[in-house]
Amino acid sequence: MNLRTTNRLSVILILGLLFSCTYSTNNDILVKNGKIDVLEKILDVKNIRIDIDKVITLETTNDCVIGAINKIEFDSTTCYILDAEKSNSIYRFTREGKYLKKINSVGRAEGEYILLEDFFKRPASGEYCAYDRILNKILVFDEDWFFKKEIRLRKQVSAVFVKENMFITQTIPDN
Repeated sequence: MNLRTTNRLSVILILGLLFSCTYSTNNDILVKNGKIDVLEKILDVKNIRIDIDKVITLETTNDCVIGAINKIEFDSTTCYILDAEKSNSIYRFTREGKYLKKINSVGRAEGEYILLEDFFKRPASGEYCAYDRILNKILVFDEDWFFKKEIRLRKQVSAVFVKENMFITQTIPDN
């Protein structure tokens, strides 16, 4: 057997092994009212079915150009979008996509931030909070998105969670 024949046989053998491997999956994502109900293992994207209830086209203006969507939250009337990568802003839209306002106060002074990592709404007070991991503080805004106060955190926080009226942080251990 010459080298050319050996190479052909090797390629045929490898292709045969690749095509003989099969797997079976049950990939079904059900989306109703904007929530994912069931999420199985996703091994084959071609078999995913997504039901879309509504598409919101966001208004784009010179003041509102979103580069990346890092987080989206909804309440009964409003859609909130965090763009932490490009514009370093939190945008506020109606549920129909009309642009309302944004939080964009980059700096080190009170009421300013270096890099937004997360945001959340405090249900009891209606206040909005934005977390800056670099300055290790939480900025608090009123219902109209005007700055109220900031909360300096004593420990470096790796994650922030809000559940009802609870504010939960995961801190980084001291060395």
